Amino acid sequence: MPPSRPTPRRLDAAEDRLLDALARDGRTPAPALASATGWSESSVRRHLDRLRDEGVLRFEVDVEPGAVGMACEAVLWLTVAPSRVPAVATALDAHPAVAFAASTTGATNVVAFVLCPDIDALHDLLVGDLGATPGIDGVDTAPVTRHVKRAGALVLPPPGRTGMCRRVFG
Repeated sequence: MPPSRPTPRRLDAAEDRLLDALARDGRTPAPALASATGWSESSVRRHLDRLRDEGVLRFEVDVEPGAVGMACEAVLWLTVAPSRVPAVATALDAHPAVAFAASTTGATNVVAFVLCPDIDALHDLLVGDLGATPGIDGVDTAPVTRHVKRAGALVLPPPGRTGMCRRVFG
């Protein structure tokens, strides 16, 4: 199930500092977050719970794919009949090889990142499961040969500058 969209709102300065600290290290302990925000530890926990409940903040775990036997990564650009995008999205969401999927615009209208044990498994995925998915009219495939940067939605400000979260979320 895709995450719900948060209701847009302005973050206050302390929330900015909280998210800046978590962007640097999502495992930052409550005492350090309390120091960064000026809140008590219990207040930090309440704010974290509220931000998660509002859909503003979520925590994800990134695992190195090769470490769990997924040596082949690929980006797939799918051409999908517009009326079939919801059904294709549901199929992608349910497929264990799909690590990420999103609707897009342009020549293709769905993008997916897939993880497979090897290139043969990628081939089988393309001609089997995905190839048989109703609504997928075409797939452009790009195997990933090297990562320059992994996922990370927040780009940190240069040292000495703060407030990046306000620009990203506010």
